[in-house]
Amino acid sequence: MAWAGVVTNRGEEMIASALNSGHLVLTGVQTGTGNTVDMKAATALNAAKTTGSLTGGVETDGLRVRIKIGPYSGGYTMKEVGIFATLDNGDPELFALMQDSTGVIVPDSSDFPDFAINFSTFIAVSNTSNMSISVSTSAYVTESEFEEEIDRIDGVISNVIECTRNWYTSTTSVEVDCTSDQKVTWIYASPNGGDMNDATYGAIVLVANGSYGVIHKGTNITVSKANNKVTVTSSGAVSMATVEV
Repeated sequence: MAWAGVVTNRGEEMIASALNSGHLVLTGVQTGTGNTVDMKAATALNAAKTTGSLTGGVETDGLRVRIKIGPYSGGYTMKEVGIFATLDNGDPELFALMQDSTGVIVPDSSDFPDFAINFSTFIAVSNTSNMSISVSTSAYVTESEFEEEIDRIDGVISNVIECTRNWYTSTTSVEVDCTSDQKVTWIYASPNGGDMNDATYGAIVLVANGSYGVIHKGTNITVSKANNKVTVTSSGAVSMATVEV
């Protein structure tokens, strides 16, 4: 399997417009079963099949895009993935295209309901000030889904011990101890109890053994460490959680 990808000719035109004050938004993902010979000139997928979920973030030197593809009723072989975008609130157009001649088998949803395949790509752009990504909420785990999975694991694996779990429905910061005593704590932030990977108010931070690592941090979130404590702060009230395991 060797996926190849391009920004289409129309995608390049949209980028050029955004660099001259237009507003470019990546809006969605579509998958298909065909291949297109001239990928740059493509304006649609060769054999469109279904949609996927789009997430990601805008960085100073480009757009980091994450794509999630789920199962499909009846199944199919996915050989093309298209990223769609709008310019100045226009209709969605094919912005970028990825293809593989062999493809990936997407199973029937009745056989494999939990199937998911993820793609990540980076689109280099010199100035992203007029660009954004419309996040698909279905690509992320919600608070309720996270709670449900924690409960499921606790019931199946006897040696999983949850020491502390605190949820804060409306707050601007949480603080946890950061020492070298092998303690492991996850800190989460999400807007209105929604997506922890939200591009603006989402955060996932791992604190362990005297250090911390930022898995994801929205633009309105800051993470700092002082006096053996790690603090996650939001510019506005959000839902936050600390889970010590």
